[in-house]
Amino acid sequence: MIGFFFQLFLLLTVIYSSTYFLNYSLKIEDYLLVVMPWLFSVWATHKNRPKYEQKKPKYVLAPFFRSYMVIVILSILLLFIFRKELIIIKNITIALVIYSFLEYFIYFIITKSKSKKEIVKQEVKTKKYSQEKFKLLKNGTVDISKIDFKQLKLKKESLQELYSQNDTVNDGKISINSFSENNIDLLILNDRINDLKDINNYLTKAYNIINKGGYLILSYKDLDDVEEEINSKNGIIKFFSKVKYYIFDRAFPKLPFFNKIHSILSNNKNKVISKTEVWGRLIYNGFDVKKEIKEGNLTFLIAQKDRTPSENPNPSFSPLIRLNRVSLYGNLIKIYKVRSMYPYSEFLQEKVYEMNSLTSTGKFSEDFRITKLGKIYRKYWIDELPQFLDWFRGSIKLVGIRAMSQHFFSLYSKEYQELFYRVKPGIISPIFDEETDSFETIQKIEQEYLEKYLKNPLKTDIEYFFITIKHMLKGVRSK
Repeated sequence: MIGFFFQLFLLLTVIYSSTYFLNYSLKIEDYLLVVMPWLFSVWATHKNRPKYEQKKPKYVLAPFFRSYMVIVILSILLLFIFRKELIIIKNITIALVIYSFLEYFIYFIITKSKSKKEIVKQEVKTKKYSQEKFKLLKNGTVDISKIDFKQLKLKKESLQELYSQNDTVNDGKISINSFSENNIDLLILNDRINDLKDINNYLTKAYNIINKGGYLILSYKDLDDVEEEINSKNGIIKFFSKVKYYIFDRAFPKLPFFNKIHSILSNNKNKVISKTEVWGRLIYNGFDVKKEIKEGNLTFLIAQKDRTPSENPNPSFSPLIRLNRVSLYGNLIKIYKVRSMYPYSEFLQEKVYEMNSLTSTGKFSEDFRITKLGKIYRKYWIDELPQFLDWFRGSIKLVGIRAMSQHFFSLYSKEYQELFYRVKPGIISPIFDEETDSFETIQKIEQEYLEKYLKNPLKTDIEYFFITIKHMLKGVRSK
């Protein structure tokens, strides 16, 4: 906050002084027409939060330079809109230029002083949200092959212990909120996931009850089954069912304020939930899906408690999300994106890799996490557009290898990783057309970019920028 008030004081002082020496006085509204763009630039660029951990002065000071562009352009635009005299516009423009030079010089001195200090690579920060897997018996603690899912579908109890020493099912009704034991090897949640008020809270309680290596069985009605039922209807009923489905059931729960309305009107029942979200929530809460079984319009999952829960406080859910990505010097940064996958998909990346591996383009094969609308977003890079705000704030640069998730980054060689740590990630990737034959080829191309950039940064980024523009004009689109 000291930086914020200092910058504001400097701005007002320079404007007042410059206009005073030019024998022209400004009105309060004239100051406001400059302060408003300045406030926007502070928010958009985060210039009052210099990223000293990035070491290089050009990285730390880049948001300042961008903020000056915003202030000057927006201030002049507002002055024209409010029909101010040309002499006022001229004087304020001169004042803004003086202010920019003064502030830039002050923070350049501070940055040079800060960058002389040794900055240790923040390995702990990078590992902050990783989950530790337990060492378990190969076959677990229970023989799950003996469970009859057709019988489970008929049961109505909230939560039961299903396993005992004589392999019989105990039908005693037990509420998860009053469950006193904490050494259960097998639990079933007979309330559908769709009907739980707080899914994560419920899974956390189940996690605390079950032994390491124990199992949780749950059921849910999949999003695809809901859509199939809607499409089986006809005429006006189908139309209104679709309107309710897409607006009330799909959109409302993911928007602030509207999610409260949805919760009240629906009584927290019949949530529309995808396979990705259920699997992602399980992994987020310390379980791994071992088996999926379909019984009519219900899907049953057998999940094993095999890891520590995630500490990530903000799983992806709303339309605009922030994801953890590995960046310069191994720091973990937040990257904005338009969500193109179902909620909680980021926790499934390792699972999807184990199931399907990678295609020759470096993407996951048969990735069920991507939504139908998300495929369109990705094709036209709509999901990437919010990253320009990250660029504005100096977290990433315009051209460069995209900031990667921790799991995806772990697939690269150590030699590549050490090079990656030395270069800030970017928006426009060196690999644009995705016409590659293997992941090894992708790594080779990206490593060549990193080596070129470290030798000649400006020339390399200009070269790759125009290569990308060339591909775009040819009509190349993301897959």
